[in-house]
Amino acid sequence: MALISWKSYDDPASGNFSFHLDREANQFVIWKRSIRYWRSGVSDNGGSSRSEMPSAISYFLSNFTSTSVRNDSVPYITSSLYTNTRMVMSFAGQIQYLQLNTEKTWSVIWAQPRTRCSLYNACGNFGSCNSNNEVVCKCLPGFQPVSPEYWNSGDNSRGCTRRSPLCSNSATSDTF
Repeated sequence: MALISWKSYDDPASGNFSFHLDREANQFVIWKRSIRYWRSGVSDNGGSSRSEMPSAISYFLSNFTSTSVRNDSVPYITSSLYTNTRMVMSFAGQIQYLQLNTEKTWSVIWAQPRTRCSLYNACGNFGSCNSNNEVVCKCLPGFQPVSPEYWNSGDNSRGCTRRSPLCSNSATSDTF
């Protein structure tokens, strides 16, 4: 089962994003076309706790997979936590769990990704992401951007590469 985004705010045709369970890795994933965009984190034995997904939502979603998980620490599926709720894959790539409030408007209970650093491999290989910094992506010590022109324009997806090779041309003279 997959949840597919709309193409745009007002076009219900299939969009670029899909949300579904990756059975091999036992986690939920958002794909942007064929590229992994976000992942929930691995669950412990079937869905009771995922690193970025509240257990109630993980439990709710486990009821739509091949195996339902009993978890006494999570309210039963008919509780008010699940009444008048819906899950939406937005056209912008955010999975949202919403609940109809007393004013009859939809309130976001949970959504991911929330920050740029929540995105899968946001700063590319050997890059470090920190949403609290003015410059969100940095290369790890000893590394530099693969493509400085893209990096400086804010596209960090190509990541970083080592500044110098691991071994010299004469590997016999190198010692560890």
